[in-house]
Amino acid sequence: MNLSKENKEFIELINGKVPVATRWDYHSSHVTDHLRILSDPNFKSCPEIVAATLQHIQDHLEINKACILERVLNEELYEG
Repeated sequence: MNLSKENKEFIELINGKVPVATRWDYHSSHVTDHLRILSDPNFKSCPEIVAATLQHIQDHLEINKACILERVLNEELYEG
């Protein structure tokens, strides 16, 4: 069985594990998908799943922020 990255992450999250976010992920889409886990009554009552999901979302946000900062700095470097 060949699972997509999103499906693999979902399986890890519902098992209370924090998947690895990478700079190549489409972060806004991933965050939206992961927020669905937190709104699902079957999962939001499990502290391990909530903690893993929140950590993974934070990882996406931090990587996305770093990528944006890198782009801005590179633009300033080439324009300046």
